[in-house]
Amino acid sequence: DLIGDLKTVLAFASERFTQDASGDFYVPLVDHTVAGVAMPNPKKAFIGKKLTETSPGGLRMIFAGAHFPITTIADSIETEDASVDALQAAKRSLAGILRKVLRDIGRKEGIDEQTIFFLQGDLNSRTILKGGRPYDILLELLEDRLLQRAIGYNLPGIPRGRWYEMVQHDDARSLPVTYKFTHDSVDRDSAESASSLTIGAVVDKASEARLFRARAETAGEGHSPAAYKQCLADVGDDYRSEWGIAFKPKNFRPFRFPSSADRILYWVADPLHSRLEWEFPRGGYQVNYKQGGSDHKPVSLEAILRVRPPPASSSSATVPVDPEPFVAAACSRRGTAMCSEMSEMLDAEVFRDSLGIGQYSLWGKAKAGWNWTP
Repeated sequence: DLIGDLKTVLAFASERFTQDASGDFYVPLVDHTVAGVAMPNPKKAFIGKKLTETSPGGLRMIFAGAHFPITTIADSIETEDASVDALQAAKRSLAGILRKVLRDIGRKEGIDEQTIFFLQGDLNSRTILKGGRPYDILLELLEDRLLQRAIGYNLPGIPRGRWYEMVQHDDARSLPVTYKFTHDSVDRDSAESASSLTIGAVVDKASEARLFRARAETAGEGHSPAAYKQCLADVGDDYRSEWGIAFKPKNFRPFRFPSSADRILYWVADPLHSRLEWEFPRGGYQVNYKQGGSDHKPVSLEAILRVRPPPASSSSATVPVDPEPFVAAACSRRGTAMCSEMSEMLDAEVFRDSLGIGQYSLWGKAKAGWNWTP
């Protein structure tokens, strides 16, 4: 039996695709680790199906819905330790989860150079403020070439590839806000006002306040957990209410700052990626701000994927061109040790103790009757 509240629905043309005989897969993810003992949360997991094209040499597509853990990411954002780079620490936490997902899917379903692995849902990416500027953890991770290679480094049976987001964004400012909202129903006017709500819009509105401008100008490049609460306070009651943003000053936590948590990724081997072409008839992510009942808003994406045929074999095509020569060099010879060390660090991230880390530790959450699904 499948435990938890995660559900996915997949429709496909049976004359073109067949579902794998192994059926559905369900893999729980570690939410807490105490004294080296994993404490999975059944609501934090990924679940899905695998399809194969019926034509000879057809593609294999794995579709998974996910709800990622947040504990170690929250700890990174909320630490008061000035020696910790919050963005880098959070990136490593998320990269560790993506490495575990890739490893587990490789073991259970198999991944080859003809496989596209789609992963969507609440991936719990968060906004990080540094010097008054917003950064998105997932977006920064996907642009980190060393972390990308470390995610798949030395995983048995996994060909060389990387994660991509289906919809490209230049920076965090253009990402739609999908979290954190009040649970109340949203009226039409408020929904229309929030229809173009981005992370950049939230920060810009706060920057109009004199107090926040002064803080941003003097903040430098440092990270301060207090900046998140101050930013939302500077946005003001009127705009927070109009957008439906949830904000409780007395028990506010920095990881609950408005973020683009609900996203769609895919993993693909390098040779196959060069043959993919995406089209988005509606331009990108569509967020339904009229929906109430959750602190997240539903996200949809209409996408058309075209796969070009493989290039004809020839003597000139026997040696593939590496799209990332810098990373190829980094992961060879002297750089191999760097990738190995980083991949081991990501494995350790998944099982990092979450006990005794400040006021947001497991003990503190247990005393406060913490909800297991933040």
